[in-house]
Amino acid sequence: MADEVRKLEKGQDMTQKDYWTIANIVKKHRDESATAKGEFAEMVESFCQELEAQNPRFKREVFEKACGLEN
Repeated sequence: MADEVRKLEKGQDMTQKDYWTIANIVKKHRDESATAKGEFAEMVESFCQELEAQNPRFKREVFEKACGLEN
C-alpha cells in the first residue's frame, strides 16, 4: 500500500488515483456500528465537501460508491 501513496508538493493537484486511494482507505476502516449511527456517512460527506472544493470535476457519486456508502 505504501507504493500507492505519494507526497503532494504545495500547490500540486490530486489525481484520480489519489481519490481512489483515499476511498479505499475509508472503505477499509468502515465498520457496522459507525455505519448504523450515520457516522460513516458523515465522514464520507466531509471528504466529499473538501475534495469538491479542491476540484470542481470531482465526482461525488463515484467516490461515495468507492467508499462503500450505500445510496
